[in-house]
Amino acid sequence: MDRTFLNFSPEIVIEILAHLPLRDIVACKLTCRKLRDVIADSSLLQYIIQTFLAGVDDPLLPGVSTVERINALKTLEDTWRDLDVRRRTAQINRGTAWPWLNYTVHDDYLLAVRGDSDHPNQPPGYSYIDLREQTVFTDPLWKKVDVPWSGQHCMFAFAANENDLAVVVTYVRDVLGLR
Repeated sequence: MDRTFLNFSPEIVIEILAHLPLRDIVACKLTCRKLRDVIADSSLLQYIIQTFLAGVDDPLLPGVSTVERINALKTLEDTWRDLDVRRRTAQINRGTAWPWLNYTVHDDYLLAVRGDSDHPNQPPGYSYIDLREQTVFTDPLWKKVDVPWSGQHCMFAFAANENDLAVVVTYVRDVLGLR
């Protein structure tokens, strides 16, 4: 039996492609009709492509179906369209696929705050994009800050001046064993 990549079942090909960077998924899509069709017919791979295009990072933690993730992404995209950036601060409603993630526009910064997720690969912290940077719309690079405290609840407060984003992190230790 010929054991080439193209002879694997579509499910296995999708599982392999889902772990590649977007650039490689798109490159695979351009190589042949079979891979193009597998990628086009896979809701998971279409979701991965769409999250990249929307500037969202989903670590694909278990417990949320692809359909729920796609619906959450659509809700997030709809919210972006309705966002009034003329206000100094604005809350961006999140979808159910990212219950630990909260987006906010504060002054000239787009903030993605990660709260307590009860998942070791998702520590509390925040990421931000300076909306004043020239490349923000062509090549947005999130600056990520993790808070190395586990088992505690973190709260973040942000302030911005002309040059910097200032952050105050408050954490509450779970002394009583209650959450």
